[in-house]
Parts: sequence; C-alpha cells; structure tokens
Amino acid sequence: MKEERQVKVEVEPTVHFEREVEDLTASLEKLYVGWKRRIIPQYFATFKDKLEIKKTATLVAQKNFDMQKFFNAQIQGADAVSFQAAFLHSKYAENKYNTYQQEMFTAIGVDDLFVQYYKTLDKLIVLGHDPKRVLLDDYHKFPAWFRMVITEQVDNDIAAKYRDRARRELAQDPSIAEFLDSVPRTQGTLPRITNGQHQSI
Repeated sequence: MKEERQVKVEVEPTVHFEREVEDLTASLEKLYVGWKRRIIPQYFATFKDKLEIKKTATLVAQKNFDMQKFFNAQIQGADAVSFQAAFLHSKYAENKYNTYQQEMFTAIGVDDLFVQYYKTLDKLIVLGHDPKRVLLDDYHKFPAWFRMVITEQVDNDIAAKYRDRARRELAQDPSIAEFLDSVPRTQGTLPRITNGQHQSI
C-alpha cells in the first residue's frame, strides 16, 4: 500500500500582519542599533543583523509580545559588544520575556504604568512632537491599548494600526480592562468599557 504523504499547507500572512512585522522590524532595528552604539559608536546593522531582527519582529507579532519589553528582557545584563542579533530570538527568549513581564507587573500596577505613559507623552508634546505621530511610532514605549484610549476621540489611523494588538493585550491581561473601567467619566477623556470591551478598542 502506497504511503500517503501529508502536505503541510502554510497560510499566507494577512497584509495587516505583514505591515505589523515591517513596523516592528524598523523599530527593533532602531532599538538594537541605538543600544549597540552606546558601546560601539560606529556600529551599523549588517544584512545578517537585519534578517535576525526581522525574525525577532515576526516572533513578537505572532506571540503579541510588547516589543520594548521583549527587547529589554533580551538585553538585560547582556554585554553589548559580544551580543548578536540572533540572541534576540534564542530558545530562551520567551522565558526571558515572561520573567521580565512578571517582575515588572509585580512591582508596578497598571495605574502606575498609565501615569508613566501619560507623563512621557506629555513631555514629548511639550518638546514640540506631534502627538499623533508619536502614538503611531513603535519607537516610543507605549502599549497598543494606551495609544488607543489616550486620544479624545478614536483616531482611525491609530485604530487601523493598533486595534487588533490592543484587543489582544486586554484579553491577555484583565487588569488593564479593570483599570480602564475604574476611571470615572469625569476624569480625563478615557472612553468607558462596555461588557468587558473597551469602547474605543
């Protein structure tokens, strides 16, 4: 009897996912090169570095990891001189991220994080940065849910880029939705949550 061969069918990624990976790749490269240049001023990303950084960006997008926290987790305590871009998506990368995430949320609550994000955004605006451009740039250390709720009205461009990611963040961490739901209508411009789903997300 002839043995049947199983054919693995790979689903093509959506345009949205590809765009998200492209954005994450560009932002990760900025972070990586900037970190390396603190020790090696003339450092630049090689072709191989760019390939490894894209692999990392794909992992971050697939797992819905916070890019900045994921990057911080990988370089924590690392030597910038000997560190290679491939280390960003090593077999230990997810464990490092989960440990880093747990330690950070144990030490800091969502309300404290929100205040930090708000102050950071406010400083950038005072320095002359356009708030919408800041919120659309992955280089700045804001989670998707914050980018979605901080605007007075839902911004279509921000929603198109971050809504899916923000929904996944709320699903992964119920404390975010609990915090947003606890903000009184009279405080700030945060929309409310309806049936566990934030109105602007």
